[in-house]
Amino acid sequence: MVIHSDFTKLKQSLIFACRGPETTDLRQKRLHQRGSLFTLVMIYPVWRITSDHPPVLLLFPARPMSAAQILVVEDNDFVRMQIVRFLKDAGHETVEAKDGHEALGLMSANIAAAVVDVRMEPMGGLDFIRAVRGRDLETPVILVTGDQTTDLLEQAAKWGVGAVLIKPVVKDRLIKAIERVLVTRGT
Repeated sequence: MVIHSDFTKLKQSLIFACRGPETTDLRQKRLHQRGSLFTLVMIYPVWRITSDHPPVLLLFPARPMSAAQILVVEDNDFVRMQIVRFLKDAGHETVEAKDGHEALGLMSANIAAAVVDVRMEPMGGLDFIRAVRGRDLETPVILVTGDQTTDLLEQAAKWGVGAVLIKPVVKDRLIKAIERVLVTRGT
């Protein structure tokens, strides 16, 4: 299996390797594989018409769709930078805010999901979610907190929170939670 992250470069390489665009037919299909998006590329050599050679299949991770962005709302600079780094390493674009008020000003159609700290001043994570839901926005939210209480979990369920992550945030858990809410949303 060949894995490649840039379809344009891959296509140019394949065309060059086959000595011209007339020698290949590239077709793409989007696949869902355990919550992750992949692109399947099938390459049909021209000589396949006269021979029994099967097409070459390449599978590689798809790019984030339509420049959707993840809003990261965290008042602690170090934690915010860490979350942003995790998300960027996974190929996501990010927008940053230090509190709920600033985050509300950044909400737009390009925001695919939000990772929000629970305890912030002057507007915390739950107040931010209430304000977002009050605007009839169904943006998926992942809460990040230093403590997990029954009340917090009840509030998270009430407001449709996608996940609650305990600090320190573990990269794999964050990425899996983001992928899950994005697939659920259809982004």
